[in-house]
Amino acid sequence: MWARLVIRTLVILLVGAAALIGSSAYALAAVPGPAGEEPIVASGTARNLPLDTGATMTATILAPSAAMGDFGASLGNVWDMDSTADVQIVPTRVELTMSPVPGTIVRGYAPQIQGYFPIGLYGSTTPMPADRYHHAIYRLRIAEQGICSTNGRIAYSREYTETLKGVKVEAVCSNAFLPHAEPMFCPFGHFGVYYVDMASNDNGSPCPTWGTAKPSDPSPWLSGEIRAFGIVPHEYWEPRTCGDGGGPAYYDLDFVYLTGDIVAREQDTPNYRYTLRWQIFHPRGATVTSTTMYKEMHELQLADDAPSCANVDFHPPDEPPPQPPPTNFEARVYMPAVMKTGSSGQWQDFDPVVQVTKVVQGVTDLSYELDFSDDSTFLDGKSYYLCIETDDGTSQHYTVSSAPVIRVPRSPLFGSPGQ
Repeated sequence: MWARLVIRTLVILLVGAAALIGSSAYALAAVPGPAGEEPIVASGTARNLPLDTGATMTATILAPSAAMGDFGASLGNVWDMDSTADVQIVPTRVELTMSPVPGTIVRGYAPQIQGYFPIGLYGSTTPMPADRYHHAIYRLRIAEQGICSTNGRIAYSREYTETLKGVKVEAVCSNAFLPHAEPMFCPFGHFGVYYVDMASNDNGSPCPTWGTAKPSDPSPWLSGEIRAFGIVPHEYWEPRTCGDGGGPAYYDLDFVYLTGDIVAREQDTPNYRYTLRWQIFHPRGATVTSTTMYKEMHELQLADDAPSCANVDFHPPDEPPPQPPPTNFEARVYMPAVMKTGSSGQWQDFDPVVQVTKVVQGVTDLSYELDFSDDSTFLDGKSYYLCIETDDGTSQHYTVSSAPVIRVPRSPLFGSPGQ
């Protein structure tokens, strides 16, 4: 269900002489909030447009959106592991089946010999837009450890052919990491969410991600065309210590995403933040109240399958009314609270933020920094779709984000012992 987080924005759109005879842009002028509160966080701009009395109010969510969403979804297939066919490149010694675990999960059996066996989610003679899609996210469970430990890696290739399958031709493989070690602490036999920024050679580790001279070196992900992408779920690496047959028996893979900038990351400062950007168009100018909510889903959806929010109750009985418009021909953008549902089901709010602006008839661009850091409410790997209701007092418009915000954990430490 919807209704866990609410951002309410009051936008006053005024039609003046300039709106009828010319075109100009007005930057939102920030002012301090009420006494004792932090400065304003929200921001936006407005642009004059020719008056069109036949047009209707609309709203568009610019970020997150499918334009910056998931690469698999852009190809028409989310890699949600509802079929073994989601894995396009399978090494000859790897067997894939559907897992008995409830849900859409693929189980893989890797050979019990030294080496790593990447499975590929994408392979094509057509290069991918790697500068846009560089956040690798997947949910994986490695079976009980047995005698030996195991590593993980990320892999990709600059070349791809139907014969060679992009596994050994111009292949680039990350340094190894231990998922059961800090900072992931994902024990064997349990699912964990993995995150790596493919466009970075420094994912918060003392060692570089891609094995070049130092972490500050550019990622090779950005230095050429990429035609294949995959992961190494686990790499069996201790045959001299414990012999063949001592590694984990299998792994369960829940989903793999390769996304643009739709992530709220633990490793950022401050952590788990995401800037929501949306746009309101009003043909005549009016007082418009924007209410934003979110819905949690286990997996990312195709843009056309994003959840609907047209019948959501956006106005709980105890919700405070928006402030009245000011009388000095300035528009007030008022976000009295960012609210969420706690374990008791009651609304809980953060500090309010207030902004005074000049906004005229036409298009208004707005943004607000959302906070996904509350571990009791938001979970790593979950997809959070956003919905905005715009209400000018006579009509309402509903729009849902075509892609979610995905909360992701800190990257593993690359170059860990055992590589």
